[in-house]
Amino acid sequence: YIGGQSDDDGIFAFAFSRADGTLAPLGAAADAGAVPHHQSADSVGDGGLMTASADGRYIYATAADSAAAFAVGEDGMLTALGPPVATSIPCPASAALLEGPSGRGGALILPCYLGGGGVSVLERQADGSLGPERQLIGPFGEGSNADPARQEEAHPHSGWLSPLGQLVLLVPDLGQ
Repeated sequence: YIGGQSDDDGIFAFAFSRADGTLAPLGAAADAGAVPHHQSADSVGDGGLMTASADGRYIYATAADSAAAFAVGEDGMLTALGPPVATSIPCPASAALLEGPSGRGGALILPCYLGGGGVSVLERQADGSLGPERQLIGPFGEGSNADPARQEEAHPHSGWLSPLGQLVLLVPDLGQ
């Protein structure tokens, strides 16, 4: 799946060829109206950043200040599991999925890179849909990198769950 940020907004499905490593377009996988939106005149709906459940049954997409859950159909097309859910952070930089027991429930964690940085945690329901924001960590506030004119505040750029099997979220920042 690839999220679009153009006149052809939405989430698009592609088939991957293991034989030659190419992608073949299959078409729109989710209606742009069901996909989180960047709030600008030239982009009314895009897939933004996405993550999938471990069993491949659900896709989670983020953009601007919201996230959406989709069920993956037998044909690979996506069905929205409710409307996009609002977050307290602008422009998520990535999405990490912390799954509950047996792959049910858990949380969708959305690190943010604008507005002083922060991390939003949305509740993931047993049916794969998203519930309300459970927690907001931050904003992280002031901080700069080697070029203080470029960065006046924190800019977390990704969020990863620890590969060591611990429930630790790693959120690197662009600067200090």
